[in-house]
Amino acid sequence: MNQSKAFLVSFGAAAIAMLLVFFYINSEKQKIKKEYGTEVVVVIAKSDINEMEEITASMLETRVVPDSFRQPGSNGDPRTFEGSVAASPLKKGEQVLLTKVYLKGSDTGVASQVAIHHRAMSIPVNDVTGVTRLLKPGDRVDIIANVQYPGEKGVQSEIKTMLQNVHVLAVGEQVQNNIPAVFDTDPVTGTRFAKNIRGTRTFNTVTVEVTPIDAQKIIYIVESGVGLFLTLRNPVDRLISSIPTITVDEVLGENSRKAALEAAKNRIPAAAPPKAPPMPSAPPPPPAFKQGGIPLAN
Repeated sequence: MNQSKAFLVSFGAAAIAMLLVFFYINSEKQKIKKEYGTEVVVVIAKSDINEMEEITASMLETRVVPDSFRQPGSNGDPRTFEGSVAASPLKKGEQVLLTKVYLKGSDTGVASQVAIHHRAMSIPVNDVTGVTRLLKPGDRVDIIANVQYPGEKGVQSEIKTMLQNVHVLAVGEQVQNNIPAVFDTDPVTGTRFAKNIRGTRTFNTVTVEVTPIDAQKIIYIVESGVGLFLTLRNPVDRLISSIPTITVDEVLGENSRKAALEAAKNRIPAAAPPKAPPMPSAPPPPPAFKQGGIPLAN
């Protein structure tokens, strides 16, 4: 019985001690929170990152720190920094800040956005060929050309869809993933404000991502003096289909005057070859003579 009482007393004392430790730790946490602020999540470098090195998810991790330890420009979501470029070297454990990275855009160029084994090239556009300049980085387009070549009746042409589902990397100087705003100053009040440039339509070129072979095809068409037309696709439409070329016959159709004239021409029978002149008849055989010069009767 004494052992049971001793056990209960020990258990009670241990419980009281644990409770006191809990209250002490909680009290100390409250003091720390009061002095340093509540805990927040920040993104830090998991390993050393070199200057101008592209930052990937494997280079980042999160850490919980007091709010007063969070540096300006920090962020708790690693996806914010994935794909960016380090503006300066980052050491392991250092907080990754928006002020120390370049987000993909005009600052970093488009090189890091071009897929491996592909190339970026620019195509001249205007209001007609460039969908009224309503294109934006990230869109998908088809590229169509009027291919001209010498034929039996002079220069002939065919309208051909050269490339389909082409990725637009940039329009003018506006690059995909670029921050779509710039700061300007109000001329009256002198205050600075952010001006949205997402809807700019002042560009004259569109930069697309193509294979090296497709790049040569585009250069051939452009250097031939033929304009390229871009058609905008729905962003979820990635289908590559077989599209035949179009000539004047497909444009005019079966009921055109051209088709009627060609049909009438095909119905005219071919001229008969000239008859050969009749062969001359053989001359009669010469009369036979008797002795004395008297011809024999036939």
